[in-house]
Amino acid sequence: MLGTLILALTVYVLVKMAIKHTRAVAAAEAVHGRIMGRVGRKVILYADPPRLAVAGPKKTLRLHNVSSETVLAVESSGGISVSTTTMPNLFGDAQIKTTKVDSRELYLSIDCPPSLAVVLKLAPNQGHEARKFALSVNQLARQL
Repeated sequence: MLGTLILALTVYVLVKMAIKHTRAVAAAEAVHGRIMGRVGRKVILYADPPRLAVAGPKKTLRLHNVSSETVLAVESSGGISVSTTTMPNLFGDAQIKTTKVDSRELYLSIDCPPSLAVVLKLAPNQGHEARKFALSVNQLARQL
C-alpha cells in the first residue's frame, strides 16, 4: 500500500516536471524561434533567422547571428588511466586497490565574426553531442 502511494507520488512529480519543461521550451521558442540544436545549456542554435545563444554569467544567454564566416570546432585532450596496486595485509592475503584518474577535457570554440569569439569548457561525456552540434552549425553557415 505504502509502495503504491510512493510510486504514484513519484509519477505525479515526474509528470509535473515534464509539463514544466515543455512549457519552458515552448516559451523560449515563442520568443527566439524554433530550436535546431543545442549542447547542454551552454549553446543553443535557433532557426529563422539562424542565431546562436551562448551562455553568459548568471544564466543569461547572448544572441549572435550566424553568418557564412561562423566556425565551430570541438577540441579534446586528456584521457582515463587506471592503475592497480596489490597490498598485503596482516592476514596473509592481498588487497587489490584500483585507482581511476579521469583527466579528459572537452572544449567548444565558437568564432562568429565580428561579435563573438569564445571557448566553452564542456563535460567530457558531451563529445558526441558537441561534435554533432558543431557539424550542423558549420553546414548551416556554409549555406548562407
